Amino acid sequence: MHTKRRRRTCKGGAKLQMVCAWCQRPLNDEPEDGNPISHGICERCLEYVEMNRTAIRTFLNTIDAPVLALDGEGRAISANRLALVALKKEHSEIADKLGGEVIECEYSYMPEKCGKTIHCTGCQIRGSVNHTRSTGEPLMRVKAYQHIMTPTGVKTFDYYISTEKLGDNTVLLRIDEAKETDR
Repeated sequence: MHTKRRRRTCKGGAKLQMVCAWCQRPLNDEPEDGNPISHGICERCLEYVEMNRTAIRTFLNTIDAPVLALDGEGRAISANRLALVALKKEHSEIADKLGGEVIECEYSYMPEKCGKTIHCTGCQIRGSVNHTRSTGEPLMRVKAYQHIMTPTGVKTFDYYISTEKLGDNTVLLRIDEAKETDR
């Protein structure tokens, strides 16, 4: 995911090695061999992606986790292959839909729709995306849950998500972990 040379650490204090997912250049000031690697995008590659919106999908496909790119209104711009497989959808089925509609949040089916119900005010996913969009601050492994509509009824899923700003108004939402729970 995109970085502006922020120092990132893992559990236990090990510093992450950050490399550009496109050109493989180090993004850390002092990368250390043997530490875990995460991917971002350098300023030069970011300029290319911003000029060519179809390149966003190519960039997202370099990330080894399900990722959605959301615009300033929380609408899906694009998703990588892993996200589309997890969602069981084609790109055309998610384009320009609000995040809750994309993941089929049960509250997006209410008359008020996605983002406008009382339940949406406490949504960690929505809150994390909005926080990153407004502050530019990335969030890593935020615990969230969602009630999802499935063919067999509503099921609750626990998530760990990360968000990062890409350009002026795009937020990348990465699903680090997802599992069905018995809430």
